[in-house]
Amino acid sequence: PAEQTYTVGNGQIVGMASATTALSQGQFGQFPLYVFTTEGIWALETGTGEVVYASQSPVSRDVCSNPSSITPLDSAVAFASGKGLMLLTGSQASCISEALDGEPSGMYLPGAWTDALGLCDIDIPVAGTFLHYLESARIGFSYPEKEIYIASGEYDYYYVYGMNIGLWSRRCGRITTLINNYPGFYAVDSRSRVLDMTSEDGTYRPAAWVTRPLKLSGQTYKRLSRSILRSLVTGEIDCFVFGSSDGVTFRLVNRVSG
Repeated sequence: PAEQTYTVGNGQIVGMASATTALSQGQFGQFPLYVFTTEGIWALETGTGEVVYASQSPVSRDVCSNPSSITPLDSAVAFASGKGLMLLTGSQASCISEALDGEPSGMYLPGAWTDALGLCDIDIPVAGTFLHYLESARIGFSYPEKEIYIASGEYDYYYVYGMNIGLWSRRCGRITTLINNYPGFYAVDSRSRVLDMTSEDGTYRPAAWVTRPLKLSGQTYKRLSRSILRSLVTGEIDCFVFGSSDGVTFRLVNRVSG
């Protein structure tokens, strides 16, 4: 009906989302509807009676660069833009991927590190820029862990952002599909296996944790020591510490096995 037809701006609509946990279809009518266009983002406020939406207003000039990335979270909507990964909360859009801006650092590590990874059959792929990764990525959200997953089937790695701790990690593995099915969250890998990302089976697997280069001040050294002391590991573990004078070529400073 004409009285229930709404126009937002003059651009093309590329996607829509409502900032709420997907408990039921009827629940979406209780929250503002965000409309993503080629000119920015609009919010449509719900009305009463026969008025579906009482008002419409622009909330951000950020343009979604990948409509497949638009994903509702708890009280927010995630989407990709030319700035990076954005979170839309209320009428405020903020970028949460500043830590991944720019070219990934190229580090040349000695053979001791690569040899150790080879013995455990661990391969760490070389990463490209995060903005280029977002162009083909899809986003999923694990409600129990409050983690945002960013995955693209074109790459052998994916990203995870912990909303509770505000930290990013890049993990090895080719994820082709993300399935949001509240409260569950599933992923399909390159071998067509369906993985439950909210549960653990207790199986031990080889893994490697690699930090970005750290400029060692007194406080940073304390954090490094505490991160090692607070680790609880079952089985064999090797701890490598590398040092560099130019930030490119690293030499093994210390290695602890046990």
